[in-house]
Amino acid sequence: MNQSVDSEAVHLALYYTEDSSGGVALLEAQKRYLEGKPKNLDFLTDIKVVPLYGHHGYKEKLFDFIARDVVQQRADAKIRYGGCEVEVEVWVNVDADKMSKYGVTPEDVARMASEYGYYLAVNRENLEGEVLRMLPSSQESISTSCLKKINEVVFNLNQAKGKAANEAMKLPKYDKNGHASEIFFERLTVLYPDLLEQYIANNTTNDGTQVKTIADLLKRSMDLYP
Repeated sequence: MNQSVDSEAVHLALYYTEDSSGGVALLEAQKRYLEGKPKNLDFLTDIKVVPLYGHHGYKEKLFDFIARDVVQQRADAKIRYGGCEVEVEVWVNVDADKMSKYGVTPEDVARMASEYGYYLAVNRENLEGEVLRMLPSSQESISTSCLKKINEVVFNLNQAKGKAANEAMKLPKYDKNGHASEIFFERLTVLYPDLLEQYIANNTTNDGTQVKTIADLLKRSMDLYP
């Protein structure tokens, strides 16, 4: 269905994420949270989260796939918004823990992303490592396998609310399953927005840094929905 807009241009932000369950759930949950708040926009913004599924490798194959999809996403948006000019901004979110297997570093991947005009946001181990950083826990415990630690922190947060607290006011157990992660991040953004904001404040990089983090990506969403 076409949407008529007063703006002469639409800013389309495309977020491609390697984690097709948790990564998508986090970015979509924050998007819904921000969309629900009062905004003062000078231009129309459309954020779309795109899972990468099996398109890995961190080399030209990955970026060629994204480049083809960007063309299609731009064309679809132009139709969706009644022929408006579509300005596209592209972010690529990947994990660092498997890069050595492909013989690349985050800096190598960032250079490739830059050649395409894209921003690279790297999860410093994997998404679970970043989730643990969002929670009130010891930073020294972060590793490539931290699901158990995440759920220990979740248990403590829920215990602090007391037995009388409604289940909807508690965080569910974190799981890589798509539906479970959707509920987890939905509640994290609504029940603990201060934790997410503190994580973003503590983990964003300097403007000139080529290798960004997912905190930078979350911050970008906040900037697009002021």
